[in-house]
Amino acid sequence: MKLKVTEQGVTIPKEFFAGVEEVEVHQENGCLVMVPTQSLQKPRVLGLHAGSIQMSDDFDEPLPDEFWLGDK
Repeated sequence: MKLKVTEQGVTIPKEFFAGVEEVEVHQENGCLVMVPTQSLQKPRVLGLHAGSIQMSDDFDEPLPDEFWLGDK
């Protein structure tokens, strides 16, 4: 497919992006790369895995010097 570049930009036919509503464009090795972003637009569901992670009681305690300096 050849497209003409004008001062207004480039128009890409919608058929080229069947089922895609939004793309992210970046340059890679001298080429323009268009990546669909619709998978990132799914709404997040709060509380989906409630209770599956537990934090230890000493989570906020300072780490020992051995952690930072290594075992000697």
